[in-house]
Amino acid sequence: MNPDCIRISADRPDALYRCGETATFAVSLDSAADVAGEALVTLDNFGSAEFERRTVDLAKDCPFTVRGALSEPGFLRLCIRSAGSGRKKVFGVGFEPERIRKASPSPPDFDAFWAEAKAEALSPDPSLPPASLLPPPEEAVRSAPWYRVSNFVAPTKRGRPPATGWVSWPANAAEKSLPLVVRFWDYGMGPQKFPADFDRDVLFVCVHPHGFLPGRDDAFYSAAFAAISNGGHGGAYGFRDAENADPRSCYFRGMVQRALAAVRFAKTLPAWDGEHVTFAGRGQGAFLAVACAALDGDATFLRLSAPWLCGLGLDTSWQPSFQPSLRYFDAVNFAKRVDVPAQIEADLLDTAHSPAGAARLYNALRGPKKLVFRQGEGTEPVATLEAGTVAAALPAATLPAGTAGATGEGPAR
Repeated sequence: MNPDCIRISADRPDALYRCGETATFAVSLDSAADVAGEALVTLDNFGSAEFERRTVDLAKDCPFTVRGALSEPGFLRLCIRSAGSGRKKVFGVGFEPERIRKASPSPPDFDAFWAEAKAEALSPDPSLPPASLLPPPEEAVRSAPWYRVSNFVAPTKRGRPPATGWVSWPANAAEKSLPLVVRFWDYGMGPQKFPADFDRDVLFVCVHPHGFLPGRDDAFYSAAFAAISNGGHGGAYGFRDAENADPRSCYFRGMVQRALAAVRFAKTLPAWDGEHVTFAGRGQGAFLAVACAALDGDATFLRLSAPWLCGLGLDTSWQPSFQPSLRYFDAVNFAKRVDVPAQIEADLLDTAHSPAGAARLYNALRGPKKLVFRQGEGTEPVATLEAGTVAAALPAATLPAGTAGATGEGPAR
């Protein structure tokens, strides 16, 4: 089955409904030649509640419709999966997502816990070298002409991984002239490379979540990831039940501490204008961006995509097995403490970062905010929720003549 030949649409272009209304999904084909064989059709709530399950012969039964409704705020997902290859086509709709507010409650000592963790991460340790910029690999320099590109290492505590990542800024920028954009890495297990889609015309800092030193060989990173992932469900870091039973030993505590150390270092760089700070990230990076906005205090904008760890234990999206201690790491509990403008993008097809989680996060944020839904990452928006006015994240950059500007083009240095 070729999923690209299947067309699914809802009877409302924005795919949003009131609770109790019926959503009608229309399924059709571009070409019957590429969808031979049977397919399983299911309709569920991105969780354990299944409303329809039947087998169809797409070539014979198309077009057909599927109907469903929810009595409470949430999302429905229609999935058409090949009985042979397992390939699938998915389509999602929402029911009053602006009313999805249920989340894991904040522990009573949430603020005290994170004040202690922040102080631990940022207290000077005179036995460690100061944070510093390091020469980058040559391929990073070639990938960003007209820009200064460096690795950075910011020590935290002896015996613990430092904060590490990338820094870039326009080569001709004056001191105190650039807004700061800090982007946090998504979940992953591989060597950090300078991102081709780095933010231009700003002081750009990309934070690696694990504190691994840059520029090492593949064997180093393979061994490092094996060490942090061993014992986690599915071989995934942050998924060790014993580690997560105590919030002080949870892997994500150290990750947030490294993120805070990276942010502190970023704000010491001479090019920062001293005013504008955007925290950005996708998935795990969105979680870190919200956590830093709550704990750092200097954020002026949030730019988030497919946020992760939103409403732990409340749905079946991909996340660690729930334990009460994980409430300290629920992105929604951080969002309750954030009042800066925020823009969020969510995918109505995403099962790892559920759209319900993005809605919970949006509803918890206290400042002007916008949530954009798409039917697949990179597709055109289908619906938008907005509260307040979310202005442009950054001022227009003022750069000297001869600087490349937003194109990033220019002669190799």
